[in-house]
Amino acid sequence: MRAAALVLAGTLLAGCAGVGGAGAGGGPLVPLATFGGADAVRLGLRYPTEAAGNLSAVFAYDARSRRIVALDPFRSEAEVVKVPDLVPVTDLWYTGSETLYLAEPTRSRVRRIDRRGRVERVYSAPAELPRPVAVAVEGAGRRVWVADGAFARIGRFDALGMLLETRELPPGAAPTALALDGQGRLLVLDGRRGAVLRAGPDGGWETVLGPGRVPDPVAFAALPGGWLAVAGRDGALHLAEQEPGRRRLPVPALTGVRDLWFSGMVLVAARPLEGEVVLLQWRGP
Repeated sequence: MRAAALVLAGTLLAGCAGVGGAGAGGGPLVPLATFGGADAVRLGLRYPTEAAGNLSAVFAYDARSRRIVALDPFRSEAEVVKVPDLVPVTDLWYTGSETLYLAEPTRSRVRRIDRRGRVERVYSAPAELPRPVAVAVEGAGRRVWVADGAFARIGRFDALGMLLETRELPPGAAPTALALDGQGRLLVLDGRRGAVLRAGPDGGWETVLGPGRVPDPVAFAALPGGWLAVAGRDGALHLAEQEPGRRRLPVPALTGVRDLWFSGMVLVAARPLEGEVVLLQWRGP
């Protein structure tokens, strides 16, 4: 089974058609390529690269047709990953070792599957994490973090799927996305308060992006040097330095961004309403 044909606009070496703004002329983010198709990718919550700096596939959850697809910018079609008993997915993480992790809150689980859709392991603790909404994975699965939307806590599983610990988020927080920074530290997007939190070594939380810095953030990605790429609910892309810095940098004039992923030196932005995935090269401030 194949998805609708993809249309590649530009290449990894050429400028990106239709994406302009301050970042296109020597800013920290330089557009590389845009690809997408008539079958719009909607609510695909993670778009990782297969290897750092070497984009060969972008995985996405297509909520409209409820399927996982592998989008290859060098081929004309998207390959459907056939996952058994697939229910609505709120997050997707790709480790780069042919393994995907799917957050399925309606079944109180995160499933690890291979690229062919075969289920390899299930991470589930319904009593402690009844509604897993986001997932982050260190390396090839040595640590698996799961954000629970019911109790506003983070759980950590080992490689065998055993829950090792849970960590409560600050009162009033609502986790909506997870990321790992360049030092392997866990970052949590608090969508309710519009903040980014970082797990501290003592079990507490540090605020690295204060409330109000980006209006109503819906997605984020950790960039080198302590920078964050953040998408607001209005779909605009922002760059912000983690606390205590407060600088902002110019970015390409993107709209409709609903998810972000960073690997190597490439930032991948999902624009589901336009049915597009945009690639941008990070050159630093």
